[in-house]
Parts: sequence; C-alpha cells; structure tokens
Amino acid sequence: MKKISIVMATMCILSFSICTFAEQNFSEKIAGTYLITEKSGNQRIWTFFQDGNFLSTSSVQKKFGFSDQQGIWTKKGNNEVQGVMLAFGFDKQNNLSYTARITATIKFDLDVQTLEGQYSLRKYEAPENPMKSETDTSKPIIVSFKGQRLLHNQ
Repeated sequence: MKKISIVMATMCILSFSICTFAEQNFSEKIAGTYLITEKSGNQRIWTFFQDGNFLSTSSVQKKFGFSDQQGIWTKKGNNEVQGVMLAFGFDKQNNLSYTARITATIKFDLDVQTLEGQYSLRKYEAPENPMKSETDTSKPIIVSFKGQRLLHNQ
C-alpha cells in the first residue's frame, strides 16, 4: 500500500510539472512581434511578451486620435489566448475624451507563425469604468483580423 501511495504521489508531481512546462513552453513560443491586418485593411503591430504583457500600435492612431494600447494576455485553450488592452482617446484639442478597452480572442497556428481572431472595442467616457466592462452601454465595435510573425530571415 505504501508503494502505491509513493507511485501515485510521484505521478501527480510529474503531471503537474509537465503541465507547468507546457504552459511555459507556450509562453516562450508566442513571445514576439506580429503584423496584424484587420478585415478593413488597417494594420497593427502586436507584441506578446512571455510574462503575459501585450502591446499594440495601430496604423490609424493618428487619424482617429488614440494612443498605443497596453494590456495582458492569458492562455485560454490549445494555441488560443485572450488579450485585454487599454488605450486613451483624444478629442480635436488633444484632451482626453475616453478610455478604450479592447478584448481579443486570438488563435495561433501550430507553429505560431500566423494567427487569426476577433476583437471587440468599447469606449468608456466618464463616469464609465473600463475596468468594469458592464459600465459601457454602447454597442461594441467588432473587428476580425489575421496576423503573421516577424522573423529575422524574412
């Protein structure tokens, strides 16, 4: 009975170690910069960091008056992550007009060289709170996209 308990404990520890290694390996695999093309033709540069941070710059920031986007990503399934980012939006006088919250579902291919997905954009004006998504009552903007990893040898 004691041997069975030791074997079971060892198997549990090994299972936990393998799962933890797989999560770390996924973080390492997706870390990098990707060129994103939205269905509209607009482009973004997204950077995923191994620690879960997520940065974005858009080709239409200047035109529509908003900042770079900063946020986090978490693994949600096989080769899939959910990202949440915040950005500031400005009026014509460069005054803060709103805070945007972007929530993205992103699916990577098996070798993490390409990705695709969809994001929703919500704009929060005072007193709405972008940290509480339910405070925005307007209809979100939904955008589909595809992306490709930036590589040294391209």
